[in-house]
Amino acid sequence: MTAKISGFNDSNIRISTQELLQQIYVALDKGETDFEILSSGHHDIGGPFWSVEGKPLKFRVKNPGQRVGAFGLAGNQIIVEGSTPADAGWLNAGAELIIKGDSGDTTAHCAASGKIFVAGQVGTRSGSLMKHDPAFPAPELWVLKNTGSFSFEFMGGGTAIVCGIDCEERDSVLGERSCMGMVGGTVYVRGPVRNLPDEVWMLDLNAADIDFLSAGLPVFLKNIERDKYLEQLTDFSQWQKVTAKSDEERRLRHSMRPTMREFRLNTWVADGGIFGG
Repeated sequence: MTAKISGFNDSNIRISTQELLQQIYVALDKGETDFEILSSGHHDIGGPFWSVEGKPLKFRVKNPGQRVGAFGLAGNQIIVEGSTPADAGWLNAGAELIIKGDSGDTTAHCAASGKIFVAGQVGTRSGSLMKHDPAFPAPELWVLKNTGSFSFEFMGGGTAIVCGIDCEERDSVLGERSCMGMVGGTVYVRGPVRNLPDEVWMLDLNAADIDFLSAGLPVFLKNIERDKYLEQLTDFSQWQKVTAKSDEERRLRHSMRPTMREFRLNTWVADGGIFGG
């Protein structure tokens, strides 16, 4: 049986986020595991909830507010019928979050495990600070269209897949200054990319990459109800991947920088001084 939770009272007036979450906790205490939630911008839906018996939980949500699926736990599934604002899947710890529309800024920010599927685009700084503890499955962020700027900055682990659907007119499907400070993980990308930092490589796919995408793309597209794109997305000649340079490679690059004295003498004050000739 599905527990139906409404973000409105009997007078059709919006209740607070606290009141809505309390309704969920009461239903959990009664043993409910399947939820249908009509929200009106309420925060933190589908996050760190669990059943006493350890059963998986399923949330179907309309009109959520920030942090839907934040701190999501392994075994739980959150399905959003439409788009989400900021922080969807923030600090995801293992849940499956399916967003059947666009997702706002900082989607999957700090995600440590679980899978996030987005049927549209994601906002700025999405995927930033994704990380991977080898004791748990790595986090995955699947995006049908494109990301906003500063995506995947300081990424330390996990995998992101940006499919670039309907992005032919964009200069970069990763926005501007993506992958700044990236030290780990992999970003698979289809479509134009520009302004990547020197700390990363843009590489062609190998056989293992193709196997990963071949297995994951049908699951992703089925979850977001976009199966029609499978043939288009499995032309792997259109894909590349972004990976971080190793510590040794980064050290080599930094060792080639001029010293402060060399910069001052040869660049800053050369040819007429700092104010020109």
